[in-house]
Parts: sequence; C-alpha cells; structure tokens
Amino acid sequence: MKEETLHHWWRSKNVDFRTFESPIQIIDFGEYNRFENGPDFIGAKIQMNDILWCGAVEIHINASDWDKHGHQNDNTFNNVILHVVQHKDKEVYNARNELVPTIELKPFSKKYNKQHIACEKSLHRVDKLTFINELEHSLIDRLNRKTSLIDTQQMIYQFDYRAVFTMLLFRSFGNKVNQHFFEQLFVVSYPYLNRATDDLQVLLFGFAGFELTNRQREKWEYLKHKFDIRHTTPIQWRTKGFYAGSSPVFRLKQLSETLKLLHDVDVYQMTVENWVSVRSLIIQQHILSKAQVDLLYINAVVLFYWWFEKYADDFLFKERAIDLLTELPPEKNNVVNRWKNLGIIPQNAFDSQALLELTNQKCTFTKCLECKIGKILL
Repeated sequence: MKEETLHHWWRSKNVDFRTFESPIQIIDFGEYNRFENGPDFIGAKIQMNDILWCGAVEIHINASDWDKHGHQNDNTFNNVILHVVQHKDKEVYNARNELVPTIELKPFSKKYNKQHIACEKSLHRVDKLTFINELEHSLIDRLNRKTSLIDTQQMIYQFDYRAVFTMLLFRSFGNKVNQHFFEQLFVVSYPYLNRATDDLQVLLFGFAGFELTNRQREKWEYLKHKFDIRHTTPIQWRTKGFYAGSSPVFRLKQLSETLKLLHDVDVYQMTVENWVSVRSLIIQQHILSKAQVDLLYINAVVLFYWWFEKYADDFLFKERAIDLLTELPPEKNNVVNRWKNLGIIPQNAFDSQALLELTNQKCTFTKCLECKIGKILL
C-alpha cells in the first residue's frame, strides 16, 4: 500500500482506530498539505483525554518511517499532535524529545467502496421540482457560507465596499493554495494601488518579495521613496507543485493587468450586461482564459454582490449575483462530470456551483436527512 492511499482515507474521513489506549475524537481532520514541506495535514483539531489539541497530522505506512524520514530532528514537525500509521512498530519522538501520539488507521473498506453519491441509483425517483429546489437551497448556502467571513473583516477594510471588492479580486487569483497570501498582499498594497496605476506590477512584485529586474528594482526603490514605504516583509508564498501558468508570479502578472482594466469600473453601477462585455474584453486581450475569467467572476464579482446586498440594504444586488451566475457557463470539474454521468446536466454556473455545494457539504458526509432529495428517498 502507498502512503498516498492512507492520505486519501484520512481525507475521506472513513476511518477507524486501533492500538490507542486513550479515547480520541477527530474534530477537524485538517487541510491536506500538498504543496509545501512539512506535515501532511495542517490545522487539525483532535480531542484526547478531554483536551482539545490543535496542530498537524503526519501519516506513514510504518511508525518507524518517522525516524527514516528524519522527522525526529526536524523542528517543522514539532507541532504534530497525531501520528497516523498503518502499522505501529515503535514509539516516535519529535525534535524536543516529546512523545508523539501514534495511532493505527484502519480504513472502512465497505465505506471506502461506497458510491460517492449515496442515492445515485435512486435519483430517477425524484421529481424535477424537488431537485431544482435542493439546488437553489444549496447555492444560497454556498454563497452565505463564502461571504460570511467578509462580515467579520469589514472593520479591517474600514467599511469601504471598493476595498472589499478588490480584496475578493486578490483572493480569487490565489486559488485555494495562495488565496490567504494574496489577501495579505492586498492589505499591504491597497493604500497605494490607485496612486501607482502605471506601475502596478512593480508595486505588487515589490510587496510580494518576488525577484525584480534591474529596471524594476529602480522603479520599486522610487515608489518606496515616493510613498514613504519603509518596511516590507516578504510573503511566504506556496510555490511547490505549480506549473508556470499557475505560479504565484504568473498569477500576480495577470492580477496587475486585470486591475488596470478594471481601474475605471464602478462596481456599484455595473449591470450584468456590462460584466459580460468586460468578460469578452479580458479574453480578447489575453489577460485570462475563458475558464479563469469565469472563476474570477464567481469568486469575486458574484460573492461581492451577494455580500453587498446586506451592506446596501437593496435586494437588487443579490438578483444581480444570481443573474450573473446564470449568464456564465457551467464549470468543468470531476464533481460536475460525476453528475453528468447520472444524467444531471448543469446549464450554467448557477447549477454547477449548486452541485458543488450539494456534493461537498452533504453527499460527501452522507447528510441525507439535511437534503430534500435524501429526505424524500429515505
């Protein structure tokens, strides 16, 4: 068995534990660390002996692999709160000579082989209206969930809706891996964006800590002097595993070009028709591909309007968000393909986003009683 298989079982959450003398409860399995050196899962929360531990999880085939990989001498692994293995052949210790709790993982083979969508063989029994109703609720849940963090951060952006929109733009260029670092870049660079429109790329590269050419370095020194920028801390970008077209450097170039194009756009006044025209312009100028600009609209423009409805107390903005989703084509990914194979063909981004939420938040965790489709079938 390969270690990646154990990673998959851990991510699927279909696991049982053996060879552990204390009660254990997994509160949060953590985020899979595919791109950086260090533990396999970060941000996990585990209840052991009535104590809640927060930290990392490391996974091996044999417990002795911990020493073979040199983790006992690596401070990066000192925050590991749980060592998950298939065979526990020894106890292991971190660089502080502290015992690392080790458990054996036993996959639930029956669960593992179950259909990803539990009701897929019974979907034909569900009427179309019920399915549409569930998709609408799933989409609303998704948009509410994704915009909930904005409410907690409004004070950071001084209740400036333009700042919120720009922040969402930055985050969308970071994808899942670097979105927090792109937001960090936004926070330090936003005060200067409108004052350095001709040198946006140099400004962003300088704050990001990326390598500059001699000419760019001269321009960056000039901008620091002009705007009295005294301290810049390089951002710890995740760069492992990216091809050139998706690296943070390339995505930052795309962001700077997009910001230039949107510089005079008043997001408050923009209609869906206006955004469709801008989409064509971005594609024609080869700033982003069709798929990239569609994701940008979903993760920035749509989320902004959904959040802004509460800020402006005008339901028109939520309608604008929904209308924009119906104008965009459906996404192409494994989840959507799975539903297509079952005869559920999304017509637009409204449908594909709803299917993603339904799959990831309900089907994956077998929350059938929280789903209108599941309730009817059960």
